[in-house]
Amino acid sequence: MVGALPRRRALGTKLITVIPRNRRRGLPTLHASYLLTDPETGVPLALMEAGFLTAIRTGAASALAARYLARKDSRAVACFGASIQARYQLLCLQAVFPIERVTVIGRDPDRARAFVETMARDMNVAVTLSRDRRAAVAGADIITCATTSPTPLFDGRDVRTLSQNDRRALLEHALAHVSSPIHVTPMTRDRDQASDWLSRFEGAGLDGVMAKPEHGTYEPGKRAMFKVKHARTADCVVGGFRWHKNGPGSLVGSLLLGLYDDVGNLHHVGVTSAFSMATRRELAHELEPLRDRALDHHPWRHWAEAMADGTTRLPGGQSRWSAGKDLSWEALRIERVCEVKYDHMQGDRFRHAAIFLRWRPDKPPQDCRYNQLEVTTPYELDNVFRS
Repeated sequence: MVGALPRRRALGTKLITVIPRNRRRGLPTLHASYLLTDPETGVPLALMEAGFLTAIRTGAASALAARYLARKDSRAVACFGASIQARYQLLCLQAVFPIERVTVIGRDPDRARAFVETMARDMNVAVTLSRDRRAAVAGADIITCATTSPTPLFDGRDVRTLSQNDRRALLEHALAHVSSPIHVTPMTRDRDQASDWLSRFEGAGLDGVMAKPEHGTYEPGKRAMFKVKHARTADCVVGGFRWHKNGPGSLVGSLLLGLYDDVGNLHHVGVTSAFSMATRRELAHELEPLRDRALDHHPWRHWAEAMADGTTRLPGGQSRWSAGKDLSWEALRIERVCEVKYDHMQGDRFRHAAIFLRWRPDKPPQDCRYNQLEVTTPYELDNVFRS
């Protein structure tokens, strides 16, 4: 193999020998040397061992290709081979992706085990040896082949190229004989059946149903489906707000929403926060008069003490979703009511952030009660999978 860079006065020649019998001698099957000469005089400038150069060049080329062809969050690699080529395939891939797990498949068990130990140390990730090629490929985000095998190493069929209809059929066939707790998600092409599920399944804690194009293919990283959820509205008291992280004192981040229970306690039920920057600034100006002496008679003024008995939902409390966030809030006099859109209740609060629709200057805050909300009939989750 010959290459030249005339402007840099460089002429290179690479000599490769491939001796398969070397494997039995405990030696590499491939040896490579690189001779660099002056193209004008022919004077040798350098003689280098080229195995490393070949490995790092090939590994870098593979990692560059994977950077544009594989998912950005690829974390699992299946590696066929345990040579210096395999080593730099993995090291170069790790330079591009957040690799967490490597499965190695090698023909020589002793060599493969030594390779696994070395790579686990050098990559500082989980590296394991496997004889099950199919399982290794199935669990991989990226597959790299650093081997001279003359025969196919695995079945390259990828079901992601099949239609949703064909993939569903394969799934049902593969899981035809499974039993609880493994279930195949129910599917229908009947609109009335889907509407019935949307109504009944909410009682089992499910948000809604998914609609997928029958002939659509799998698209990693894309939402190639439609979420069908309930759309409901509620009139809520605006009991306070939080400042936006990019504009404390000038931009409202979210409005704190409340509803009264049957005995007159105002519970914090969630937030509404999807505002443009211009609206956030307007809200800060609009709500400023309501901040004056807001805590004097505010039902949440003693929220810190009330948190201990857990009888009232209040803003400022930590949860598994809020760890590390600034949950400080600004109180407003209980005078404003807004209408919001929500999809689902989880216990006595909105499961997701509600969507602001409009102000309700015609509605007294004390009329914003839980009894306006639609009651969901409980439904056993096990029954969902029998549908």
